[in-house]
Amino acid sequence: MQITSSVHKPWLWLAIGLSLLLPRVASAGMITLDVSDTKFTPGTPFTVSVELPALTNLASYNIDILLSSSTGTAGTDFFFDGGATTAAPTNYVFPAADWFDATSNLDSSSTERLTLSDFDAGFLGYDVVPGVNNSLAQVVVSTLPGFTGELSLSIDTGGLLLDTPDFAPNFSFIPVVEFDGTVVDTSASSPVAIPSASTAVSAVPEPTSLSVFAIIGMAVTYSRRRHRNVTREAMSV
Repeated sequence: MQITSSVHKPWLWLAIGLSLLLPRVASAGMITLDVSDTKFTPGTPFTVSVELPALTNLASYNIDILLSSSTGTAGTDFFFDGGATTAAPTNYVFPAADWFDATSNLDSSSTERLTLSDFDAGFLGYDVVPGVNNSLAQVVVSTLPGFTGELSLSIDTGGLLLDTPDFAPNFSFIPVVEFDGTVVDTSASSPVAIPSASTAVSAVPEPTSLSVFAIIGMAVTYSRRRHRNVTREAMSV
């Protein structure tokens, strides 16, 4: 048996060396959407809690949440209730939520976008600790009573901002050190699917209606039979 040593493969050592030089994105945890119920009741609002992973020196954020469905019309059959959406009442990321904002916009007929944003009024940075101050918002979602399609919630990381109070040379804010990892982990997570607790049911006539239909049917049947008998008698004469 012939054993080939890796010492004689310079390309292998070159590949290993390059891999060590390339920057690596460490896993940082994802932004989570925690739905109050596993299913929604048509016409009844439900709440979605938005939470951050551990972050360092956070001073401002901008997070986009997408609400979608393959049936119905976004903004009409299903929609974010911006007026009822609030900053998390406990364990909020900053000492105060004076500048908290929740703005909704339609992306398409099947998707609505809700943008959550806030910044620390003192331009200070805070370390985000899960279970202590990692809660962002209580988002309220509503549907029409007749909507029974499945809903989908996800984070759009394209416009995500998680900034420190520090400026870069171009006068833009420097993101938290966990930013890249948070984007990767959040983008890799699956959308939250929320089915309806009820399905559409075809209307069934009430008993009174059934009785009326039965009487009409019997009358039509009797009329046809009588007409047939009269015709036979006329032909036999």
